[in-house]
Amino acid sequence: MSRIHFFVILLILSFTASGFCGADFYGLGKKLYDEKNYEQAADIYEKSCYYGSSKGCIALAEMYDTGTGIEKNAVKSLEFYQKGCELGFNNDKNSCTITGLKYTLYGLSFETGTNFEPNNEKAFDAYK
Repeated sequence: MSRIHFFVILLILSFTASGFCGADFYGLGKKLYDEKNYEQAADIYEKSCYYGSSKGCIALAEMYDTGTGIEKNAVKSLEFYQKGCELGFNNDKNSCTITGLKYTLYGLSFETGTNFEPNNEKAFDAYK
């Protein structure tokens, strides 16, 4: 384990014990992302999402969408866009709209060529 990795884990544990919230994790993830520490940023964004930061969910969804620093994964991208939508983040990123699009025929299956089955009911819920 590298010193940086150890420091990040120690930081997370101390912040969690002191009431550090998902939005704070998002800020740390953004800093790591800006420094091009993509793998660590993805880990922190996932924790941010877990602790209720919709911005962390969307940031991780975008990383999975583009394959920036992590393996491109359309299904995981959709999962995190949907979580961001459920948490209420729908400003300029339009996570609910993106979620709806990915559930339609012209969304995930067309975009990626996966065998993903479109789901109009989930798309409709996201658009609402």
